[in-house]
Amino acid sequence: MRTTNSGLVVSALCRPNGLSNLTIVIVEDHEDARGYLGLFLGRLGANVVMARNAFEGLEAVKNCRPKLVLSDISMPDRDGFSLLRDIRALGPDAGGRVPVVAMTALVSRADRAWIIDVGFQACLPKPFTVEKVNGNDPGCAQRLSGRFDGGFPAAVSVFNRYAQAEKTAESAKEGAV
Repeated sequence: MRTTNSGLVVSALCRPNGLSNLTIVIVEDHEDARGYLGLFLGRLGANVVMARNAFEGLEAVKNCRPKLVLSDISMPDRDGFSLLRDIRALGPDAGGRVPVVAMTALVSRADRAWIIDVGFQACLPKPFTVEKVNGNDPGCAQRLSGRFDGGFPAAVSVFNRYAQAEKTAESAKEGAV
């Protein structure tokens, strides 16, 4: 572990088992996005539970007691805001305090502020890029610090690797054409 100039603790979670024993629920209605993110986090050692919608996401939180939930905002039937309310209604002893991070294409500053104000701990803009994860929400690490094992700064490092892998794959596709 090392401390950056800003005082954030950056862990070595990007190693192949860096997320061992960390259960993460991914709630995403787009199969490709859900699968790719799940595969990436799984390769880093996380126990990934994938849900196609808010109903499945809530059941996953109840049954698996994750350390982190990554939820899309715009989903059919019930959106990420409804899921967040349902999770918080579980109460602290039933998983209701799990950090929930919004994944969304709503990327204006006002949208991000609103998402944080309603109770999400952070907002990851879609599509993910290294620049967006690093610079989009400077206060997210402080809001999540200590909320799950390993700290949120380490999770940001994980997403940086995810975004870089996605960017490299896109570049390789463009180069092959």
